[in-house]
Amino acid sequence: LGVSSRQFIMFFSLYLLNQTVFWIDRILGIKLDNGELNQERSKLLQKRFDLYKWVTLLYLVTNLILVAVFFPGFLVFDVLILTAGMSYSRIFKGLTRYIPMFKNFFVAFFFVIEIAVIGKLPSASSFLTVYDEVVFLGTILAQSLIAQSLFDFKDISEDRKLGLKTLPVLFGKKNAVIMIQVLNFGVFIAQIALWGLTKGTYHVMLSLVSLYNTPFILLSLDASRFKILYLCEQIPYYFFFFIILAI
Repeated sequence: LGVSSRQFIMFFSLYLLNQTVFWIDRILGIKLDNGELNQERSKLLQKRFDLYKWVTLLYLVTNLILVAVFFPGFLVFDVLILTAGMSYSRIFKGLTRYIPMFKNFFVAFFFVIEIAVIGKLPSASSFLTVYDEVVFLGTILAQSLIAQSLFDFKDISEDRKLGLKTLPVLFGKKNAVIMIQVLNFGVFIAQIALWGLTKGTYHVMLSLVSLYNTPFILLSLDASRFKILYLCEQIPYYFFFFIILAI
């Protein structure tokens, strides 16, 4: 395989890995939710439970086969991410009762770890200095926190019942949107300033993610549009993979 083919396979396997973790969390969430939190949603999820199980199994098996065949050195890392994903609903999510936004930071840090590990691939970008890596990963952490916080808007009532200290639960919808938008704008300004100082083109690319996020931050106020929000907010995350693998 050429470098570009290996990059595509790694990119696709990471997509499958994250989708597997997402669906495992959803399946465990269905088992933990007996209808007390949201009866209407619980009934809908129970009807689709078998479908979710097969979709998760398909993602899981395909991911493990690709990693085992093409990137066996990453198999342990892959399994660790899957294990952490399976522990999220039962262990780590509950810590948000005591530590504000813990689940958001937990997921965001895993995104950062994934991209940091991929950045060490022989086929990945070699132009990044230590300074570049710190800035790059810091931006990913900030953008991942933004994305994870947006997903909390659909679960405000459930999170409040569970005592989870998410941003919209602590400060309300409108204030949370303002805070997220300020963080997003701050990342944008920082990247533009760094581009002016260093002329690094990847700063411009990262600043575009902030512009892209702006309308979706406002969209998060409407919980009925969560499916659109979820799909659109995944794009910046995979854009980061594209930058570090393709440039």
